[in-house]
Amino acid sequence: MPPNAGGMEIHIQELTHYQQQNGHQVRMAFNSGDKINSNDLKLLPRLKIMDLSPRFLWIILFNFSLIFVLLFKKVQVDILHIHGDWSNLVFMGIIKRLTSARKIVFSIHGQIEHYQGIKKQLLFHLLKKTDLIFCTGYESYQKVKDKRPTIFQPSGIQRVFLQDCPAEPFPDFTIVTVANLEKVKNLDLVIQIAAELPDCSFIIIGNGTEESRLKDLANSLSLSNLKFAGFQKSGKIADILCKAHIYLLTSEKEGTSTSILEAMSCGLPIICSPAGGIKKIIKEQINGFVIDSYSDPAQYVKMIKMLKNDKELHQQIKKNNIMMRTEFSWSNVAANITKLMHEEN
Repeated sequence: MPPNAGGMEIHIQELTHYQQQNGHQVRMAFNSGDKINSNDLKLLPRLKIMDLSPRFLWIILFNFSLIFVLLFKKVQVDILHIHGDWSNLVFMGIIKRLTSARKIVFSIHGQIEHYQGIKKQLLFHLLKKTDLIFCTGYESYQKVKDKRPTIFQPSGIQRVFLQDCPAEPFPDFTIVTVANLEKVKNLDLVIQIAAELPDCSFIIIGNGTEESRLKDLANSLSLSNLKFAGFQKSGKIADILCKAHIYLLTSEKEGTSTSILEAMSCGLPIICSPAGGIKKIIKEQINGFVIDSYSDPAQYVKMIKMLKNDKELHQQIKKNNIMMRTEFSWSNVAANITKLMHEEN
């Protein structure tokens, strides 16, 4: 839970705030971070169980401690909503009985489309325990939709990204990427693209295990037009996006990238790889361009040059994206999730 970093934590926090504001009672069971409500259940607070290895050990500890609490503390709920790790579903039958819950809802925040063999079979078996599934990624949704009632629902956009952009744009034509600096984000490609476009400025926001290697690669190419901005809070990211000209995503794997939705809400045309279900959101020349390659910088360079030179198209895409931003606001997303929780059987 917050203040831990991560999109799932923000998702839980925003959904909770919306539901409370609309008269629902929400109680969370969690291990690390701060309570949102006074009646939340913080389990094993002196032990950071997610640091334990192997992974199944912390799943067992967390759920056993929750079951122990529920045996002695009467908690009755209508809906159990599990986020993230599907292994928790092993224990949901017991927890459902202990809480007299009518329904189990599961939100898949990660990617399951690459699961194979026993892992895939176990996942689909456990999903039978659920009454409704939300998927933030379209490819995961495609894998699950025939197994149980399933909704494709990307996470929402924080309020700071829904403000009008009063700032003057950067003087140089600027391309921004926001990502965890990990191998799957394919950021070597961003560096290659920057090397091909010395008259454009590039900003990479984020940190991660690949940071040193990526900086060494950029230095080896003597790039003066690429800046690593490190980790930034949401307000600062929104400020940079408002001043930039294009948002670039080169990931090899994604759910539905919240960073793309945030960039769109700031009016940025999107140029991105085909990772995840991004084609469900980005329409050619309407919101930006999806490049069908994870390795060819030339295709990305071509689209960046076109948008740089075609100011009329750039402005039209900017207007289109700003018009869409309320669709992905947290108020709309949380309202839809809550409504479907009550309606789906």
